[in-house]
Amino acid sequence: MNFLIKACGIKRSFFSGGKRIEVLKELDLEVYEGEIIAIIGVSGSGKSTLLHILGLMDAPDEGELIFLGLKNPFSLGEKKVASLRNREIGFVFQFPSLLPEFSVLENVLMPTFIGGFKNKEKRATELLKSMGLRESLFNRRSYMLSEGEKQRVVLARALINKPRLVIADEPTASLDEKTAVEIFDLIKNINRFYGQTFIVASHDRTFLSRCDRSFFLHGSKLYET
Repeated sequence: MNFLIKACGIKRSFFSGGKRIEVLKELDLEVYEGEIIAIIGVSGSGKSTLLHILGLMDAPDEGELIFLGLKNPFSLGEKKVASLRNREIGFVFQFPSLLPEFSVLENVLMPTFIGGFKNKEKRATELLKSMGLRESLFNRRSYMLSEGEKQRVVLARALINKPRLVIADEPTASLDEKTAVEIFDLIKNINRFYGQTFIVASHDRTFLSRCDRSFFLHGSKLYET
């Protein structure tokens, strides 16, 4: 199998209260095309920091990152990295980051506006339907939706540009158990039918059995379970 993203010797630290806090230390990870990876860890263990690096949102202090065969994509410069991220990576966060003044359909199309893509309305509509959302919701403002419906919209938005990788940071933390299972089912179906690679961070160990591989982040290091 070909790897989509590879991290070697990643280190990342922050300063807080005059002290240096090491969040990630000599971390290695290979993620292959078409698989679902789970990153498990308690709150504050560094899961979000790791996802920000893998999602090209934050550069490591040390170490090498390879994405789609490109070594150290951060060296391209901020504008080119942003363009690469927009084209090739979709994001799903813990709290649905939808713009309340825009409709459901407009929220899904937002990455296409940024990337300059055109004629994506048909794909956006098809994605929303595949998420189990009724057409009557498409023109509603996003704040009118339930939390589960909002997260479905976020999943559709993450897929609109046909990215190779989708990164999900605690995508079910704000949902009830039933809705969380439904979102996990959607992620599995998306992976099966669209072929996107998923990296999912969660503190929910019940998700482990539904992933191809899982890793535990503890003490600034990553351990395969």
